[in-house]
Amino acid sequence: MASQSRKTEVKRKKREALHYARTLSDILHLHRWMGGDQIDLATIYGLANGVESVISENVPSGISRKTQDKIEDVLEDVDDGKQSPESLAMKSRFHCEGISESDAKIVMRLCILQSRFTDAIKKIAESPGSVFCTVFGKKTTTSDWDGAKIYMELVVDLGKPKPEMLSVFAPCLPRVGESIDLSDIFDKKAGSMYMEVVSIEYGAHRIDDPLDKNPMPKLIPYVILEPCKTGQND
Repeated sequence: MASQSRKTEVKRKKREALHYARTLSDILHLHRWMGGDQIDLATIYGLANGVESVISENVPSGISRKTQDKIEDVLEDVDDGKQSPESLAMKSRFHCEGISESDAKIVMRLCILQSRFTDAIKKIAESPGSVFCTVFGKKTTTSDWDGAKIYMELVVDLGKPKPEMLSVFAPCLPRVGESIDLSDIFDKKAGSMYMEVVSIEYGAHRIDDPLDKNPMPKLIPYVILEPCKTGQND
């Protein structure tokens, strides 16, 4: 009976994992369509079809409250000057506490988003040779969940031999005659770099698809911009 019960429990957990993986694949597919982090199609396909190796790589095992508390205790010690932020010192401390570097990075990023221990994490990240040097470099996964977006290329005429090309996402395609402020992109004073949409052209591109020998081409809009003639630019 005990053996039968264990088999039933294993099957139940496997069904739950498959259900979770398929749900996750749908969410990631939507995220990809919305212009968010470009999760590769192989991962989405593997999750949707219940490929165990893909599921094990992408289904999080979770970080316990106890582990989180340990990591935050280390960060607090760095804040208080009781723990050196140097690379070897941090590696040794986490090893002694039984904390993996991947868990430490996740909790550090969570703390950054919560505006906690930011100074301590900066000290750790900026230490020479630190494995946590990229803790500030990863885009927040939810940063692009703001609706469906259109991919386009801005062709910016700045009077140079070749125009600047900027790849952007936007909620809609701008119309001819509208103006776009690019001052933040080019590190200028706000409102000092208004560009006018003078025309919109389209280029047909065939996007490679390893499973489709004849993928359908996609039209990419090229928004042609020139400096506004209203005296808004420096």
